[in-house]
Amino acid sequence: MAFVDFFGNFVRKKDVYLKYSTNEQWTGEYWIDGHKIYQVSYNLGTINAFKKITNIPNFDRNIRYEYSMRASDKISGMNSTVNTDLFVTTGGDVYINTNGNTRYDVVLTLWYTKTTG
Repeated sequence: MAFVDFFGNFVRKKDVYLKYSTNEQWTGEYWIDGHKIYQVSYNLGTINAFKKITNIPNFDRNIRYEYSMRASDKISGMNSTVNTDLFVTTGGDVYINTNGNTRYDVVLTLWYTKTTG
């Protein structure tokens, strides 16, 4: 599959299927400003409060995020509940807040750009 990138060049998208990983990986895609889009997943376990997850060096912009939560009664949720918030600061610090709800086992995946790379 070919497309035109931000600079007018014809490029081919990576012909691979990404595996969800706890290691940062380039998706083979570019954001509208020409920056590469990266992806990383975090298996966070049970979170019961406001928690810093990580710092992403050279973080530029959060493109998208998804999180899956499994409660003790085996109900899963995707991307949001009224009790959960995700924050990514301009400095690259990633936080999640479950507002004290301890039932959730959380897996988070982020897509983002960086100032370099």
